[in-house]
Amino acid sequence: MKSIQKLAIPAAAAAIIALTNACGNNKTAAAKVGTLATENIAVTDSMEANNCASKFDFSVQYPSEGNAALLDSTRRWVVQTVAVILPMDSAEAHAYSSLTSEDLANGEKAIKAIAEERFASDKAEFDSFAPKDSISMRYSYQGTIDRILATDSVVTFTSSIYIYTGGAHGSTLVNAATFRASDGSQTGYGIFNQDDLPELTQMVKEAVSKQYFETGDDFKMDDALIIDPQDFPLPAVAPYFTENGLTFVYQQYEIACYAAGLPTCTIPYAEIAPLLTPAAKKLIP
Repeated sequence: MKSIQKLAIPAAAAAIIALTNACGNNKTAAAKVGTLATENIAVTDSMEANNCASKFDFSVQYPSEGNAALLDSTRRWVVQTVAVILPMDSAEAHAYSSLTSEDLANGEKAIKAIAEERFASDKAEFDSFAPKDSISMRYSYQGTIDRILATDSVVTFTSSIYIYTGGAHGSTLVNAATFRASDGSQTGYGIFNQDDLPELTQMVKEAVSKQYFETGDDFKMDDALIIDPQDFPLPAVAPYFTENGLTFVYQQYEIACYAAGLPTCTIPYAEIAPLLTPAAKKLIP
């Protein structure tokens, strides 16, 4: 069985294989909001080999207009997110650092190339199955990437990706990133005063408990945790700016059982501002 780790795709394009089904795609313009415009790109491809199949279905708000630095960094993040998939493992992301602005300019072409690379990898795996084993796999890669905020100070993108490559169930992976509109730099935990990280961790723990786990019944957060509550961590994915506050999201299995889903909370800016650096406070929408 292929592991999630194996889904990372190298930068060099693999040999393009013939797709057995028609490739559908759709690209429409989207209105400019704040400092960054996007275009809607949808790519749906499929491939069959050796009684197995692989499907790729992505809908993306791809950056189309903005200052050069912001355009380059947001486009690069979108492409990496579609290709690498696993947000907690950036080991393969460096493979995309060599892509030029020209490479990133055509979003539809870039995303279709990722689909072709994934199909080439899957086809090689499917072809390795012995006919006598009667293996019939149905792999699926589905996702959306949306620009959820664009102001004069920041731009935020989020992604939700579902993958299935065998096993009892698929996995839903979430990622997000906020970029400074002025220079395209990506924000992270550096927006907080580092001495305040313990206080931030406690704030997030309380917020996710109240906002996500307390549903009115007797079920509490500690009932779902697969970690020691005393060792409660901050999410691997850095928080991102929204209209109402900073949002924190944990992946499946990061702190809780699979059935718990994706524990999430949003802390209003008024509450979290004392922990932010002076420069980060200026980014608040």
